[in-house]
Amino acid sequence: SEARRENRTVHFGRVFPILSKKNAELAPEFWKYKGRVVFEGSWVSTQDNLAAVYSEVSSGACHHSSARWIDAIARLPGCAGQDADACSAYAQSEFKGTETWVFLPPDQWPNSWQGMQNPVVKLRLSLYGHPKAGFYWEQYCKNALSKCGWKSVPSWESMYFHRGKQLFLSIYVDDFKMAGLAKNLSGAWRDLVKHLVLDPPRDLHGAVYLGQSQFNVEVD
Repeated sequence: SEARRENRTVHFGRVFPILSKKNAELAPEFWKYKGRVVFEGSWVSTQDNLAAVYSEVSSGACHHSSARWIDAIARLPGCAGQDADACSAYAQSEFKGTETWVFLPPDQWPNSWQGMQNPVVKLRLSLYGHPKAGFYWEQYCKNALSKCGWKSVPSWESMYFHRGKQLFLSIYVDDFKMAGLAKNLSGAWRDLVKHLVLDPPRDLHGAVYLGQSQFNVEVD
């Protein structure tokens, strides 16, 4: 009613929990059960109960060739490679799109909501499932990388380099894969966690990135 009176557009959507099995296509030792709360991007309406329309905005792509490039660099003399996951990646970035209000599942209502009819709360973070969540996370991530001295590799989406530290970094949504001079890896990760929430890095041996197990390449 407020949006109609003020002649402005707002969106309404739903959030719900899901449970998935990550790396299900690989051997059982790579399986990981993951629970998250997501935005139902296929059902979003305006204040007039019309379907919300979004512009064609998408995040950058990551390529298998970039993953193999990182593997190869990690095998060079004096070099090494590591991988780290961003914790709840999308939700690290604030939602900056059209004002959006969401319906929560009844089992997530606080006691003070009992007796209310269709209460909503304002969406503050870029929840997975929103059509623009990936774009806002990517912009947030790029800004953090820039603060740490990383530059985009021309014509190669989701690939970055750090000239001073002699390192390359490939990013696939919430997976960060870095390789280059071994002596500079730990310092580079320390810089990144000042701006991004990341799990502790692990060596590439046995890690999975883009559905591939790492280090199955040979460098002559």
